Amino acid sequence: MNPPATGPRPPQHPVHREPVTRALEFVDEVVKAFPRRLAGSPSCRAAAARIREEYATACDEGTVQTETFDFCPKAFIGYLPILAIVYVAAVVLMFLGQPLLAATGLAAALTVFACQCLFYGTVFDFLFRATTGMNVSGKVEPEGEVKQQIIVAGHHDAAPVFRYFARSPRWYPLIVAVGFGCFGIAFAGAVYMTVTASRPPWMCVALAVGTIGVFPIYRFFTGEVSPGAGDNLIATAIAGEITRRFSDRKKAGQGLKHTRVICLSADAEECGLRGSRAYVGAHRHELLETKTYVVCMDTLYWPDQLHVIERDMNGLMPLSESMARELDEAARDQGVRSHVARMPFGAGATDAASFGRARIEAASLIACEVSYDLPGNFVYHTLRDTIDAIDPRAIEQVHDVVVEFIRRKDESASQAPARQQEPRAKPEGSRTPRPG
Repeated sequence: MNPPATGPRPPQHPVHREPVTRALEFVDEVVKAFPRRLAGSPSCRAAAARIREEYATACDEGTVQTETFDFCPKAFIGYLPILAIVYVAAVVLMFLGQPLLAATGLAAALTVFACQCLFYGTVFDFLFRATTGMNVSGKVEPEGEVKQQIIVAGHHDAAPVFRYFARSPRWYPLIVAVGFGCFGIAFAGAVYMTVTASRPPWMCVALAVGTIGVFPIYRFFTGEVSPGAGDNLIATAIAGEITRRFSDRKKAGQGLKHTRVICLSADAEECGLRGSRAYVGAHRHELLETKTYVVCMDTLYWPDQLHVIERDMNGLMPLSESMARELDEAARDQGVRSHVARMPFGAGATDAASFGRARIEAASLIACEVSYDLPGNFVYHTLRDTIDAIDPRAIEQVHDVVVEFIRRKDESASQAPARQQEPRAKPEGSRTPRPG
């Protein structure tokens, strides 16, 4: 793949289409007016209020709403510096002849990390302070009977800057792997010392040296906040523009026949998908009662590098294979280079995973590199994530692909009777938002 050159650059083929221009202008406005949009912060909630105003111009009257929910911002990865301290304490305990205590501490640290970060769980959320997040959504109803609904989603919260992504994206995966690899080796060493009742000096020294590998975990964050233009405010803007397109067509008497379109801007995606999880919990009945498809858009930067994600959440969460194929087909028919992919282990997740967890058909669209071989100029989770990093052609392509997907789905629904999903048990750990 050929990523764009380092630094801001104009696209080869400038795009002047109104939806793309309007989306980029809106993103630039929000980024400048509401900096440091950490989930749960006053700035993020103010941005949600502005998004609500924008969505009100694109959706049916009276359908736009904000919904608040409680969540714990640091419960996802905010505790990483504490894990590094646990490692150092464990090494000291092994030097002092207390390997069982060391193994217990390391096991606890790895368990919290696996549950909260790798599997995007909420088991240990009670250990952290809660705050309030805010989702925004709006609807465009079809001209006829609702047989299905399609949610087009982005998220408006921004990520804290990852120090080693900012310094060297290419080396970031290795730095993280070495850090947590040291945890695994230390735990194995502590168990060995406990079982054999021995304390080999070389092993203690080796584990002490491992502190060097763990140090980046302690210094994981810079204290700054990414502008979050491409990850992922642009998706929020495009969701609104896609909805606006079908609203305008309905006003012209050419609306969708049987498909309700919902634009969703979730909060707290960067805190472990807490916003989309809350949305699913609050709307579970209507999501299951009416056949629902969810198209999540994330990290939209480069044209002709469209990845349709069919396995999310570190590659562990299956999404809709049929949806992924349909989106990929729609992209190829639009002349967009695309392929179906899975999220690499350790690369995180998108909001589609929250819907997939509830067995609602979902897929994600990502317009950038999805692999461990990251280019040196990757702006994700850095201060460089401004609109200058977004190629307008990528936004145009994603917009057109989703519009075509919705058009085809509505055409199919017009030729078939309505289908319903069977109600299922409420997903574990879901929270019920409060109307804002």
